[in-house]
Amino acid sequence: MGTVVVSAGKDIDMAVYSFEGKTSYDDIRLEIDNYYIGKLNKYKICDFTRAELNVTNKEVIALADQVREKGKARKNGFDAIVVPNLLYYGLARMYIAYAAYTHRDPDALKLMVFRSFDEALEAIRRMAKK
Repeated sequence: MGTVVVSAGKDIDMAVYSFEGKTSYDDIRLEIDNYYIGKLNKYKICDFTRAELNVTNKEVIALADQVREKGKARKNGFDAIVVPNLLYYGLARMYIAYAAYTHRDPDALKLMVFRSFDEALEAIRRMAKK
């Protein structure tokens, strides 16, 4: 099991979850559950750039289902997923496409995938200014 460092945005209603080391489906699922027990933020970044991910396609779909269901509590919220390489970028895009296809509520939690933390943070800053 890897570690997860959780921090808050200073000037934006945001939580940052940085996953490091060996990270499994169960690790991610647990962190999602824990997040929805606590304070919910408008914006959240899940940074996997330092994680050694061990997640199957089937588990990606299960995570999308979990976030779709729990994300109902964050209407108009936004999650940014930051991934370490092109393989996981593709998996994350599949996750986002599945979540969007199965949940067509225009107020639903929005999801995007990024290749760097700075890209994700910049996108959130732009959205927060609107």
